[in-house]
Amino acid sequence: MSGFVSLDLGTANPLVSSDKTRWKPEKGIYRVSFISLPGLAQGNPDFSAKAPQFQACKRLYSKALGYFLDNGPEFEKFSEQPSRLSVGTTLVFWPVDNKGAIDKGRLAAGDFKVNTWIMSKDKYQQLVDIHADNSLVQKDLKITVSDPTFHKMTFVPCGDSILLNVKEKMPELFARVVQFASVVENGLTKDLGQDLTLDEIKARLAEKGGSSAAVPAKFDKEFDADSMLDDIIGK
Repeated sequence: MSGFVSLDLGTANPLVSSDKTRWKPEKGIYRVSFISLPGLAQGNPDFSAKAPQFQACKRLYSKALGYFLDNGPEFEKFSEQPSRLSVGTTLVFWPVDNKGAIDKGRLAAGDFKVNTWIMSKDKYQQLVDIHADNSLVQKDLKITVSDPTFHKMTFVPCGDSILLNVKEKMPELFARVVQFASVVENGLTKDLGQDLTLDEIKARLAEKGGSSAAVPAKFDKEFDADSMLDDIIGK
């Protein structure tokens, strides 16, 4: 299997087993709303949806190329890391103090950020578990990052959604958030990985002064990414 797969947090596909728009976690506390919802592209996100939307792909990494889709064994020859499944979605980050409480003054002034979040399958699984009891459409998530280098973080569901409150009480700000989010969402698959052909990979490597020929993979050939992806999407 290759390319991108659409996921949600429902039971249909549970987990069982360097761009400016991408969130780069720093140590601290964040409060976020999930805005990857049906209708976002049309400016009318559907808050009755059963779950936020996610995109997933198997991707490879090369220092010269960055992240690119794992489209088969021939692509692995250009990777310096094993094929890994990554999952992405789009978040609205709200202004908070150092304890995670909303900064009402900054919110009133229209302060917010929208970023894509690229996560591991383990973190996605945690969101599945949280969403089972606390709808991440109707509630925000508090994220506490303790170690940004290794992306160590904990998740706690909030009692309400700032995004829904803004929609009701601050419609002009809500419209701005949706406008920004629809643009950021358009770049989500690019943030996950570039969909390159073998010829494009070889050409880019040649442009950087490297060899256009495949190099020996530097990872364990026993790694079975296809089986992992089958587990994740429940096939």
